[in-house]
Amino acid sequence: MPQPILSMFRCLTLILAVGSPLFVAAKEPEIDLDKFKLTFSDEFDGNQLDTKKWQAPEMPRQGSC
Repeated sequence: MPQPILSMFRCLTLILAVGSPLFVAAKEPEIDLDKFKLTFSDEFDGNQLDTKKWQAPEMPRQGSC
């Protein structure tokens, strides 16, 4: 190989060898779900709100008149 190409190849090899560990995805920490306590659950049956149990105030949507 000509000298400039060989020198460039060595530089690229060095960059990949040194920099590649930086791009390895970090492992997500494991979460122990036993440490948490469910305090609220909003499971609804049907396709509309039971107004005897719940109130949903009418609020204007952002950008509406």
